[in-house]
Amino acid sequence: MSELSDFMSNLAPDEGINPSVNVEGVNFIRISNSKRVEPFIYNCSIAIISQGRKIAHFGDEVLAYDPDNYLVLSTPIPLDCETIASPEEPLLGMTIDIDLKVLHELISLIDEPYNSEGFPKDYSKGVQSIPLDEALSSVVKRLLLVMQNAQDCKVLAPGILREILYLILKNNKAPSLYAMTEHNTNFSRIAWVLRNIHNNYSKNISINDLANEAQMSVSSFHREFKKVTAESAIQYIKKLRLTKAKNFIIQDHFNANTAAYKVGYDNISQFSREFKRLFGYSPSFFIKN
Repeated sequence: MSELSDFMSNLAPDEGINPSVNVEGVNFIRISNSKRVEPFIYNCSIAIISQGRKIAHFGDEVLAYDPDNYLVLSTPIPLDCETIASPEEPLLGMTIDIDLKVLHELISLIDEPYNSEGFPKDYSKGVQSIPLDEALSSVVKRLLLVMQNAQDCKVLAPGILREILYLILKNNKAPSLYAMTEHNTNFSRIAWVLRNIHNNYSKNISINDLANEAQMSVSSFHREFKKVTAESAIQYIKKLRLTKAKNFIIQDHFNANTAAYKVGYDNISQFSREFKRLFGYSPSFFIKN
């Protein structure tokens, strides 16, 4: 086990998601068994794995997501992920939510201006896989070290988190992070809509209203939304609601009816059908297990 994995193992003692006690927006993950392809909704975040591997699918694209490659998710994104892990070598990873205020501050301080014309055509995708270089690995290791001590963490972690984000922005490694801070671009408008969807997913959401919010025609909205998320807006909202419901069942021990109503379903039969179609099992399976 690497030093990075040793630190992550200490911070993720329990199976599943282990939220940091001392730093809001940082979560540690431990998964002890391989899992078939499952849908997940990732926040706007940086996702790093120190041990194990995930095979992430974004539309038709397969993304490297392992100890050598991390993900930058510039918008909340649905990904279908297969997990490679074992009890002897569990998957160990972490996610760091991207602070939009800090992102804007850092971009304003970077001397080299952002120029979207110099980026590849896929810069507007909501997720990127980037090789983990030695400089970033070293700073992540420093973060994990200070997080072993509550006082060190309180004093030092905010600065280190800022440094991590700066290193990712440096040399335009993550152009989608720059793109999301621009005003009046298709990408930034879709990013804004996605944040609002996540804040209001349990409410009735009209595609026409979303298109108006993005200041686009309905046809343009459909096209740009799929560029960023690899999903139609309707499928995205459905997947978000069902994933939230699954989390309520597993983490908060809700029954199926309560979870369904919590995420905006009025028809329980429809909820159960769509839940099983997405996850391969009925809600009762996750309630029992």
